[in-house]
Amino acid sequence: MEMINRWAIVVKPAQRFLEWLHRMDPTSAQLTLDDLRRKPTIYLLPEWETHEEALEHLREISNEIFEEQLNGWYRVPSVWPDDRDLDLS
Repeated sequence: MEMINRWAIVVKPAQRFLEWLHRMDPTSAQLTLDDLRRKPTIYLLPEWETHEEALEHLREISNEIFEEQLNGWYRVPSVWPDDRDLDLS
């Protein structure tokens, strides 16, 4: 069996995301942070030599990941948050 070395990131919504979702979609009022985190999204990234290289690549694609996550919960791009910084928690 051939081994493939890759980096993986697990994306779980934060409290700020849940609060935004509750404001945008009244039907989500019963959802909790645990509900949203029950099935996290895992992204595989290319193998990198250093942690810094991996973070730089992640910064380059973070907006795309953010938009994909937003679209999975609320499909109205005009109300998506403008602040999509990788360092948001």
